[in-house]
Amino acid sequence: ADIEHFSEQTRSSAPNSGRNSRINLLSPVSKNQALRPHSMWDEKMERDLDDLTEKMVNSFKGHDTEEEENINNSKTDFGSCEACQKEIKDKSVIADGKKFHPECFKCEVCQTKLLDKYYIVDGKYYCEEHKKIGLTSCHECGEKIEGTIITSNQNKFHSHCFVCSTCSKPLDGKYYTTAEGHNMCEKCYKNSRERCDHCTLPIMNQILTALDKKYHPDCFRCALCDIQLDGIPFILDEKCINCRDCYVKFKATQCFVCSQGIVSSPGQKIAMVTCEGRNYHEQCFTCVSCGCGLSDSGFRSVRNSVFCANCSTPNKIKLVYNNKNKLVS
Repeated sequence: ADIEHFSEQTRSSAPNSGRNSRINLLSPVSKNQALRPHSMWDEKMERDLDDLTEKMVNSFKGHDTEEEENINNSKTDFGSCEACQKEIKDKSVIADGKKFHPECFKCEVCQTKLLDKYYIVDGKYYCEEHKKIGLTSCHECGEKIEGTIITSNQNKFHSHCFVCSTCSKPLDGKYYTTAEGHNMCEKCYKNSRERCDHCTLPIMNQILTALDKKYHPDCFRCALCDIQLDGIPFILDEKCINCRDCYVKFKATQCFVCSQGIVSSPGQKIAMVTCEGRNYHEQCFTCVSCGCGLSDSGFRSVRNSVFCANCSTPNKIKLVYNNKNKLVS
């Protein structure tokens, strides 16, 4: 057989099948040369060429298989189209982190394919012509908001429309919303509030109403013990407000018999009986001899004591005072 001499080995990248080996061969030697007896050098060269050929064939096969596997394993998974939910096999459009077929990425209104410039409003996609259809309207002026949106109590505003309803200054810091839905700066809101009858400062939060006046809950206190009166019974004495306990102890009319203040309780009206300049609880105005009530019957007053008609005899009166003297002595 003819002997062929290998001159070089190169690898080039093919677009579809990976790397291929190309072997350039020189022309076969002449027949006379081939028939010439092999020298030792020729035999050694032949063995080397056989080994090289085998290695190159094996290398050729191995690289080709590896490249096919790499190509098969490198197929990109594009996922599913957000619009049609079908698989994306080749090209995809990514918008707002979502994938679409190029033909599925359309304007919400006119269904025109969105190529370069598009707008996202509330998760929907619009072209330049129809972008305002999906925009939010300003609560103040009614126009569409294309730039920054300010939200207050679920209402949307242009930044330049979000102003104090009283002084018209921009609300770029602390603001208040009234029950009527008006937004006000802190200064105007304070000026619009009720003022506390005690400290005269504006009441910003909870208002306590008592005696047709407005108070901070913390300002409505007893004039004597300074206890806060929110939810506690109180009594007005001229211009002073007192808790019931202080009023009963220090200001109320005292009963001649029990020495306690004569003051009504919540839900219970207490009547006061006056006799010869002395004041009594109704239940304390009783006969000193037999103990019967005297508010609805005749009585007799003798030396700061009262007797019913039956006990107002001289003997019984004398007996009562003798017993009192014994108790004193």
